[in-house]
Amino acid sequence: MFYESNNCYRLFGRLSMENLKCPGCKKEYTDSNPPRLLTMCGHTYCQLCIKSMIKRKDYRFQIRCPEDKLKLTIDSQIPSQFPKNMVLI
Repeated sequence: MFYESNNCYRLFGRLSMENLKCPGCKKEYTDSNPPRLLTMCGHTYCQLCIKSMIKRKDYRFQIRCPEDKLKLTIDSQIPSQFPKNMVLI
């Protein structure tokens, strides 16, 4: 059966936040730099990368996903406005 205890551990046991890395900076996610979800496309980057993606445009801010180039206009430059990716935590 697929979910036998040994197979389940081999498939999911090694997954933890410590060995998952941000695709942007290649650094591991931490409690102080958690994975954040880009709400316009669903891609995940660390909080520091998201902060560097936010650019000022007129009186508002804009973020552009580096993977699919989708843009989102946002009200503030605070990366914590994007939800943590709870699947990776």
